[in-house]
Amino acid sequence: MSDMSTTPDLIASNVPSWSRIARHTTGYGYRVTRSRPIRVGMDGIEASVAFAGYIGVLMTAGLWVLPASIVAASVVGVKLGLSLAFGLTGLSLVQLADRGLKRELQVDRKREQLRTVWRNRKDETRLATVIGFDEIGSLFLRRSAISGGRTQLFVRVDAIKDPVELFSGSEMEMQGLWNALNANLQATKLSNPVQTPPIGATPRPKPRLVHSQQYATTVSARDTVAAGELAHRAAL
Repeated sequence: MSDMSTTPDLIASNVPSWSRIARHTTGYGYRVTRSRPIRVGMDGIEASVAFAGYIGVLMTAGLWVLPASIVAASVVGVKLGLSLAFGLTGLSLVQLADRGLKRELQVDRKREQLRTVWRNRKDETRLATVIGFDEIGSLFLRRSAISGGRTQLFVRVDAIKDPVELFSGSEMEMQGLWNALNANLQATKLSNPVQTPPIGATPRPKPRLVHSQQYATTVSARDTVAAGELAHRAAL
């Protein structure tokens, strides 16, 4: 495991602390995440989101279960509205925390794939996008108009109209990641070259087609000549 944030060129004064990323070597290739301090902070935010979600669900139940709850017809509509608001908000927050807030990029050299996944505080992952190396049209950076802003790394996929965002960070980090991904793609193309016919090879001739009407006319003419010859011999 190698943390990109520990390399001298990525801890310069012009690299914001929120943008430092880490590269982790794996059996299939490597994955790119935020640096450890940022991941720990996001775990705390994720726990807070899950807690707020459970509170919303409990408040929904409390509107109907608590002994002091009023079930008069005049307030049923209000309670139904509050129940929907608290319940849907709570469930959405719980699902968001269960999915995870930490987005990472996985570069699988064995399967020749790019994967974007979400990782939660329990270290469970949920797959978001899978892109094969052979589907990639190009990689490009979208720089922020603000000095020191976030730079985004995108990939153009042949089968998708809009480009897909892979990761974001400082311009220096995204330029390094762009260089690494391009090197991986070039290595894949060199290891799997396109098979082309050898220079000077003679192409196989196409089969000759006979027009059916011409063939039928030729056959009928031959039959007529043969019949005439037989009749002449019979007359002799």
